[in-house]
Amino acid sequence: MAKKIKAFTLVELLVVVTLIIILAVLLLIALNPWTQVKKSHDGKRKNDLATLGKVLEDWYNDKQCYPKPSEICYDAPDVMSKTCHICGTEIGSPSFTPYLSTMVCDPNFPAVKYLYNYDDADCPTLYRIFTALSITTDAVIEEIGCTDGCGPSLGYNYGVSSPDTGLVVQQFSPTNTPTPTIPTQGYCTDYPSLYYRPEGTSDCNICGSYENCKIIAPGMNYYIDGGDPDPNNRCKIGCIKN
Repeated sequence: MAKKIKAFTLVELLVVVTLIIILAVLLLIALNPWTQVKKSHDGKRKNDLATLGKVLEDWYNDKQCYPKPSEICYDAPDVMSKTCHICGTEIGSPSFTPYLSTMVCDPNFPAVKYLYNYDDADCPTLYRIFTALSITTDAVIEEIGCTDGCGPSLGYNYGVSSPDTGLVVQQFSPTNTPTPTIPTQGYCTDYPSLYYRPEGTSDCNICGSYENCKIIAPGMNYYIDGGDPDPNNRCKIGCIKN
């Protein structure tokens, strides 16, 4: 006589499925994939800037100047702050061979851009390159003196510079020029999507939620009207940080 095989009851199946779901949730919490993505992006930023630091010294040794804005940036420089932006995948980015086969670019471009700062547009004798790390608690931020921000409008928290130059905090702001005020409407946390204007540009870039904006564009003004159909009306109305 054949043995009778006992099947799982519905209750037993539900218990097993529930345990699998709980284990999956615990594993997801432990791994925290969003944090891992941020760490990966920050690792690339550090590596990119370290690579740039090395090749710019090779450039200087060959030419007795660091790269002019037109030799390293894809956009026109801001003559007041003496800055421009670097991204090898952007149209207009100049060739940097033989020093680099492909110019670096921020992993979150265009939300985050590498900022190149120089002293003399014709023959730079120093440089600074700024970016914004996603993990704002990274110990290296304090080590390089960028806890309260670095660069234009304190909008960056990491960077590299030419020897004996250092990262100077908010050195680009003209003296005796008051910071312009912007009209505000409500608190920043009231809006699901916010925007910011990178220093020295007319761009109005989306950065998402208030918490995300504080990571992507720390220390900057956030705006609520970046989606206006008229480009001239974008990034005009701000929100109150809370």
